[in-house]
Amino acid sequence: MNVKAPAVYIVVFIVLLAAGRALILSDGSRMSAVSNALGVMFQPARSAQKYVRGSFEGLRLYCSSKASLAKKVARLEEENRRLKDRAATDRYYKKRVTDLEELLEIKSFTAFDTVSADVMYHSASSWFHTFTVNAGTEDGVSRGDAVFNSSGLIGQVVETGKNMSVVSSITEGGSSVGGMIDRSGTRGLVQGSYSGYLYLNYLPSDADVKKGDLCSSSGDGRLIPPGIPIGKVVSVSPDKTTDTKIAKVRPFVRVDRLRSVLIAVHEHER
Repeated sequence: MNVKAPAVYIVVFIVLLAAGRALILSDGSRMSAVSNALGVMFQPARSAQKYVRGSFEGLRLYCSSKASLAKKVARLEEENRRLKDRAATDRYYKKRVTDLEELLEIKSFTAFDTVSADVMYHSASSWFHTFTVNAGTEDGVSRGDAVFNSSGLIGQVVETGKNMSVVSSITEGGSSVGGMIDRSGTRGLVQGSYSGYLYLNYLPSDADVKKGDLCSSSGDGRLIPPGIPIGKVVSVSPDKTTDTKIAKVRPFVRVDRLRSVLIAVHEHER
């Protein structure tokens, strides 16, 4: 038996194994080169795909963020509206309290019994000045009662109902009340005019009255309590037909701004 044969076989086997390994390594290099070439070729497409995917994701996030922001804006606008409404309500009640406090203070104007009332609505123009209040005969109000507030004399009750009354302003053309100059005590008759001014008529020709004097109610006629402010004299002129003076008076009260009033009820008609 030839003992060299196995050794030859072993050598041949080792050579074949080395050749196979070299072949495998050679094929792997070629495959890696092809793979790299394909990767370079398709890299722009992959980049474009990533860009498009990123753009759509950004658009989705933008739309979601915009919707969320719109909801937040809507909530803030609603909260702002509620706060404005609350502030307006607070201002109204604060003004209401102030009005009532002033009405309580000015009860010192008169020893008459008084009834407080709210102005319900106005019927005012340059020719006619009336308004309606929510107090009537059940409250002791009657025709002729004086109506005033913290600024001064407003007018008189001209119509009454069970729970409401109509008041005519002293600025109405047919109105007339007794008036007096506070500084000198000079008395006259305060009459309304359609111009919005008042005129203190029938003052003596030598009456001590001048621009800037204050005019208040004299109490003549019993229905209007004395001492209620009426207005300020803006001019004085002679009335040659009657040999008297006339004082033009700007009233203190603006009828169109009234909220609350006091009514001085007189005893004999309750």
